[in-house]
Amino acid sequence: RFPFNNFTYYLTLFLKYFLSFNYSTYTLLVSSQYLALEEIYLLFRAIFLNNLTY
Repeated sequence: RFPFNNFTYYLTLFLKYFLSFNYSTYTLLVSSQYLALEEIYLLFRAIFLNNLTY
């Protein structure tokens, strides 16, 4: 017979680990998207400012 309390305990630990990992991965993904947008913004800004000076 399988002890139900142990199953609940381990399932809770697993879900806490998985959800924290999933959230941190999502945070890193969103952060990298913002960094990529910032690089594009800086590139366009540099091109625009160079065109204004000529």
